[in-house]
Amino acid sequence: MKILCLTDSLNSGGAQRQLCMLAVLLKERGYDVEFLTYYNYDFYRSVLDKANIPHTTVTASNKPGRIVAVRKAIRHQKPDVVIAYQETPSLFAELAGLPKRDFALIVSERSFNLRENFATKRRFFFHRLSDAVVCNSFTQTKFIAKTSPWLAKRTATIINCVDIYKFKPADVQTPADNEPISILVIGNFRPEKNPLALVEAIRIVARNLPQKVTVDWYGNNWFKNGSPTKDSELYLRVQKFIKDNKLDDVFRLHDFVSDITPLYQSATAFCLPSLYEGCSNVIGEAMACGKPILASNVSDNPRLVKDGENGFLFNPANPQDIANAIIRFAALSIEQRIQFGLYSRARAEHLLSSDVFVQKYIDVITSVAKGYHK
Repeated sequence: MKILCLTDSLNSGGAQRQLCMLAVLLKERGYDVEFLTYYNYDFYRSVLDKANIPHTTVTASNKPGRIVAVRKAIRHQKPDVVIAYQETPSLFAELAGLPKRDFALIVSERSFNLRENFATKRRFFFHRLSDAVVCNSFTQTKFIAKTSPWLAKRTATIINCVDIYKFKPADVQTPADNEPISILVIGNFRPEKNPLALVEAIRIVARNLPQKVTVDWYGNNWFKNGSPTKDSELYLRVQKFIKDNKLDDVFRLHDFVSDITPLYQSATAFCLPSLYEGCSNVIGEAMACGKPILASNVSDNPRLVKDGENGFLFNPANPQDIANAIIRFAALSIEQRIQFGLYSRARAEHLLSSDVFVQKYIDVITSVAKGYHK
């Protein structure tokens, strides 16, 4: 069976990471897998190349052109099943099947703000053109069932997986009571990732715990050739806030790096202050590395993070509440932090297995492919 995986690019986003992982897992289980994108970024290209998965990038100067280019590429490659990740690629795949589709189509609902508005209704309307909708969080599945009950029967929940062999605790961990608490954040500088609220929270923390807590945020600042672009505005605002409040030694900004496992392993805790999430890749990876988690009390985060057991949850819209969670964590003993980390690892092994992830996809693929015979 030939499966075509479609997303916008091979950029460093969570959706792209998960789709590449799915492609590799399906290839390992004997499926003929190819990859299709329409923006020329290659952050994850090495993952596909290592697995000998062909990758095609189509180009066009505008959205209508991209729709046509994707349609032509799909029809040229003649897949049995198309799996589309992200909102726009899912729409392109749905439109590519008109007027009559000869491939099974699985689209996705991932990280989005759960609001019943026109844009959401329009997106769900076009899902009529798919065979299955895979959500990566139970929160999204419930939202679809509530707002678009006609979609419920074709909706499945498959949460993200983590490579627990790659993301694992450091071999040697010897924290000391007098060590500063180093908090790691990994996320591109986008409004939904909420960096301004976190830096405001750290200003509050710094007043209460001077020289006790540091934050290192790694993410795409959207600079091009060393210069900011229009998408860099939020990063520049965060940078200015840090400078104006003399937090340079406390809150440090970094470019995204490809090898992030050592970052997880060397941090005291991981934090993700997002305003909304699907199933967070980085929370899962940090858990697999045995780290306590400080996270927004949104979406499926409470399924991963048990408050007071492997981390603390907070209201992402309230910097004081974020600060309170960090201060609560700072008050833990070394032994308590170690226990939080052990529980994180155990939950990652139980909830985020790649074997469960790929088998659930295979079940959906098998189900939707039955009606298409070539």
